[in-house]
Amino acid sequence: MPTFTPSPGTVYFVGAGPGAPDLIAVRGAAIIAQADLILYADSLVEESVARLARKPGARILGSSSLHLGEMIPLMVETARSGGIVARVHSGDPGLYGAIHEQMAALDDHGIPYQIVPGITAAFAAAARLGIGLTVPDVVQTVILTRTAGRTTMPAGEDLRTLAASGASLAIYLSVSRIRRVVDDLLASGGYGPETPVAVLHKVTWPDESHVLGTLADIVEKVRAAGYTKHALVLVSPALDPALKGPERRTSSHLYDPSYTHRFRRAVDGSRRKERQEAAGRVQGVAPGERHLARASSTRRGTVVIGLTRAGAETAARLARELGAALRLPRKQVARGELPDLLDPEAVAFDGSVLAEIRRQWPQRQQLVLVMPTGVAVRALAPLLEGKTADPGVVCLDEAGHSVIPLLGGHRAGANRLARRIAAITGGQAAITTASDVQGKPALDLLGREEGWRLDPASAVTLASAALVDGEPLGLFVDPELPERIQAQVQAWLGKAENMVLVASLDELEVDAFPAGLVVSPRLLSPRHEH
Repeated sequence: MPTFTPSPGTVYFVGAGPGAPDLIAVRGAAIIAQADLILYADSLVEESVARLARKPGARILGSSSLHLGEMIPLMVETARSGGIVARVHSGDPGLYGAIHEQMAALDDHGIPYQIVPGITAAFAAAARLGIGLTVPDVVQTVILTRTAGRTTMPAGEDLRTLAASGASLAIYLSVSRIRRVVDDLLASGGYGPETPVAVLHKVTWPDESHVLGTLADIVEKVRAAGYTKHALVLVSPALDPALKGPERRTSSHLYDPSYTHRFRRAVDGSRRKERQEAAGRVQGVAPGERHLARASSTRRGTVVIGLTRAGAETAARLARELGAALRLPRKQVARGELPDLLDPEAVAFDGSVLAEIRRQWPQRQQLVLVMPTGVAVRALAPLLEGKTADPGVVCLDEAGHSVIPLLGGHRAGANRLARRIAAITGGQAAITTASDVQGKPALDLLGREEGWRLDPASAVTLASAALVDGEPLGLFVDPELPERIQAQVQAWLGKAENMVLVASLDELEVDAFPAGLVVSPRLLSPRHEH
């Protein structure tokens, strides 16, 4: 292999890669070996990289204790004397390397420079974890970013905005603010609590380590590991182990037998149709909602979570009566005063109750929180996605006097659950949904017991608002539905005096109706599909 010969009088910005000296580019290693001055970022670059120097009398200086006004004269002096300067940065110099200001200063002095790229930590992290950051039909975009610190983020580049895409996200220089990172990611709509996360500390260094988790538990794992710097946060659907499991369905077009390209003809046409159908299913779901479909399909049962000593007793009672799972702080279980805890290890949790709620969120259809509403709201706020995706949540005080359905009153059954809990505790179910208070039907529950479902694009929120506000609401029932179903719909919706039955779709378009309902298993007219 030919050896690169650097030009005398030139400054080279060399990417040292993620840490291991054998991961530096061949050209970068050759420049360091022949350099007269090696100025390296000793706070981020492994010392063994600087030891690649071979030229007798070469100066090796760490830059962590120097400011720009001290570094530039050193580089200018060496270059003007015909020497070679290796300005060694961690990873790739173009990413958070602060080279712009250095190059501008060298331009002022007329000193030539070149950039030698390096492997950035995101790609070293993916290699170490044995994953690809892009997976067909799962994720095809990689974003490298950071959170604001002393360096602010430009408008539109905040973490919530970038994370809304649900792409593979590599977050640099941010592990010390891991709690804020997780809160922003969950609030973005791009990721759910079950989204896999890896945090890698000094990847490829001799003392490297990493932790794996999800957005629901990664904060506690990072803090337990003691990571405060030199760590990369990697958030990606590509980290899901199931992608390599027996049920995997994705593969590259390049090596798919059904795919024809200039070097090979397709040999299996049946696979192509499967891929197209799968792609259509993925395209029908917004990027930020893909995790919701996975979460809703895997949610099972109800969990009761207590907090205080008295709350733990109430939670244990409710879990028995409801046939639900029970989760209590370990210190409450350790008291030994709670009856019928057959397996304390299956009940007790360590860490904060906020973290436990976030762990249970993607797993459960309903959560019962025996604790102050303030605690519950702070835990739930970053997790909320929308009424079609969130589980039902009921919150009650430790004595069970006030039972409040916080989320999913209708669709997730929280109102019904709250009434059942109030009957157990002797308390009051504080139902606040307008349709229940007014005794009007809940549109999102129409036909649910029959297996009916709403069109995801329907304007049910607008229609529900018109219903409870007393505005006339047009109702068209498909005449091709069985008579039994037609009668059932009219009887159920007839509870609302402002519901007006119409004979045709055209009647829904009059100004008198701010919204209309179409009950049909088929698309009757493109004009009325929303």
